[in-house]
Amino acid sequence: MTIRFKTLLVIGCTTAVLMGSLFVLSQWMLARRFEGLDRDVAAAATQRAFDLMTFMDDPLDQACVDWASWDDTYAFMDDGNDAYREANLTPDSLNNLKMHVRLMIRTDGTLAYGDSRAGGESTYENTPDELYAYLHARPPLLARALEQGGIRGWVRLRDGLLGFAAHPILTSEHGGPARGVFIWGKFFDSARVNDLCRLTNTKSEVLGNAPPPTGEDFDEHGTWVAPLDGQTMAGHRVLRDVDDHAFGILRVAVQRRSKMRGEEAATQFGWVVLLGAATCAGATALLMGPVVIGRLERLHRALRLVAVDREKRVPVEGRDELADVAAQVNATLEALSEARLRAEDASRMKGEFLANMSHEIRTPMTAVLGYAEELGDPTLSEPDRQTAARTIRRNAEHLLTIINDILDISKIEAGKMTVEHVACQPAEVVADVASLLRAKAVEKGLELRVEFKTGVPRTIRSDPTRLRQALINLVGNAVKFTKEGSVRIVLSMDGVGPEPRLRIDVIDTGIGLTSDQLGRLFEAFSQADATTARRFGGTGLGLVISRKLAVLLGGDVTVSSEVGRGSTFSVTVATGDVSNEPLVSSETEAHHTERSSAKPLPTVRGRILLADDGADNQRLIAHVLRKAGATVDVVENGKDAVDRALAARASGRAFDVVLMDMQMPVMDGYAATRALRAAGYTGTIIALTAHAFAEERSKCLHAGCDEFASKPIDRAALLGMCAVACESPATRRAA
Repeated sequence: MTIRFKTLLVIGCTTAVLMGSLFVLSQWMLARRFEGLDRDVAAAATQRAFDLMTFMDDPLDQACVDWASWDDTYAFMDDGNDAYREANLTPDSLNNLKMHVRLMIRTDGTLAYGDSRAGGESTYENTPDELYAYLHARPPLLARALEQGGIRGWVRLRDGLLGFAAHPILTSEHGGPARGVFIWGKFFDSARVNDLCRLTNTKSEVLGNAPPPTGEDFDEHGTWVAPLDGQTMAGHRVLRDVDDHAFGILRVAVQRRSKMRGEEAATQFGWVVLLGAATCAGATALLMGPVVIGRLERLHRALRLVAVDREKRVPVEGRDELADVAAQVNATLEALSEARLRAEDASRMKGEFLANMSHEIRTPMTAVLGYAEELGDPTLSEPDRQTAARTIRRNAEHLLTIINDILDISKIEAGKMTVEHVACQPAEVVADVASLLRAKAVEKGLELRVEFKTGVPRTIRSDPTRLRQALINLVGNAVKFTKEGSVRIVLSMDGVGPEPRLRIDVIDTGIGLTSDQLGRLFEAFSQADATTARRFGGTGLGLVISRKLAVLLGGDVTVSSEVGRGSTFSVTVATGDVSNEPLVSSETEAHHTERSSAKPLPTVRGRILLADDGADNQRLIAHVLRKAGATVDVVENGKDAVDRALAARASGRAFDVVLMDMQMPVMDGYAATRALRAAGYTGTIIALTAHAFAEERSKCLHAGCDEFASKPIDRAALLGMCAVACESPATRRAA
């Protein structure tokens, strides 16, 4: 017998024994493995179903937090007002939120309110009393809800398994002391069971109060698995109530698909193993170790370090897919870091803006309230009374400016700000701005002057109102931030040809700006000086609005500055074709006339019907009209306005003007105006509204009004409208 033969014989016998043993072992191992897969599937499905039961109650908990942390709920627990009850404690609120029961329990344990869904197939009339009795018998539960800021859990009642959330009743700012506990409850009914089955693709059910069997293998979640029959495997999970007492078992049944497929695969796999298992396993282990598995382990270790230290990054090895994965992980980490920094910065800027806005609103409001109280002092002298009235008006106008700035930035951000392009004289606009702010500059000892670097066209096509608004912001800021020296407004032309631009430089000798302040100067909700010890005030919106207005006018606002040396803000706007326009190179040539003294208010001779539901507005507007010479009748709603206007017309003494407030009870101004026009009323109707947007004006005119006056009322403008209408009777405007 040759050595070759012996070697082949040994190799053959060894291979046959090894492959035979591997075949038998594979059959046994695969059978167990596939059964284990069925158990894993059942356990995972049970965990998903249990998690989903808990997740289904997240909206319940959130709704409870929303209602409990609400000033109206907080007030109701104190005074039990009917308005809150009628507006919120209705069956519709239960139905809309798809809740079954609602309780409000005082801190002393007494019931303030309780109700449940009623009607149809979902009636739980006894649930509020039963749930209250359950909670009342367990004072520690309510104490936990108050101490821990809320609890959630399950209880089994006669009507079924109820998931509930309880949170302390606080103010909208989560302030206290707590006035009780607010509770929402929702039954785990057949509909929710069906949802659970559908979402998990299993047959799920909640069994009665059955204890878990002994001798079962439980995983770390307390789940055990057992076959129901040859085709079904079931996972079980103990359900516990809010007192941590077992009250039932969640059973989730899944088909044993792995078992059936495993039996087929085991036989096929055995034959495959006989042919090449040893070679494939050896080659795979040899190649996979250093090439793939080792690198995956290193990637895993690196990711664990990143989870601890966000600044660390994953090393990139090679130039294949694993290297791409590592690079993508690093890119994602960088993006998340940048996003976090941006979010923190945005949150900080908005917080600073809100604090600043609160200061800016409260400061003039303090003056308004304080001097209004002074006016009530009968011993106050007439000069002091006039001073108080002027102070109230000045601070009220400042408040209106703040509100207008907020509305402007909102319209700009929403893309609803529009500008005109009409013929206007820029030198006159600049001179007007200088005249307006010169008194404030002189008061600070500053020189405010207008200069012409080059000649500028006498007339351009732009929006003079928006240009004036931007210049007032820029020049006003220059005066505000300049302690000594001067503020110069320099006009010039920037570029020539078919698209020239007008350039206006506002140059001051003020405090100047740092490079960091320049970087965030035109950001919304940001100021160059955002500390709580601000010396100059302001909302921080003026520059943002000015720049966006300049962009809408075909230009921009830029800035250059040096700390302690002053700043130069440059605004440019498109001019349109100015090739044939004469040039202006001085204020004298602009033919600007200084503001004349206030003109006397117009006289109104006629009968006016005032429709307004506000008693204060009624007295004020009626007084202004009567002082101007008008006869005024007053009504409180749109229906009375329609009746009074038609009755006056029928009697032959029709009103010359109807002043119609657009927001009134019974019948609003829009409906009242349409009703009058439908009845053939052709007299003048002037809309009064606190909504100052262009869309509101269009809405009022479309309803049939002839004119539009926004609140706060401009006396001169309103009296002018009424005077014109009384002198020449108005006709019905075209729709």
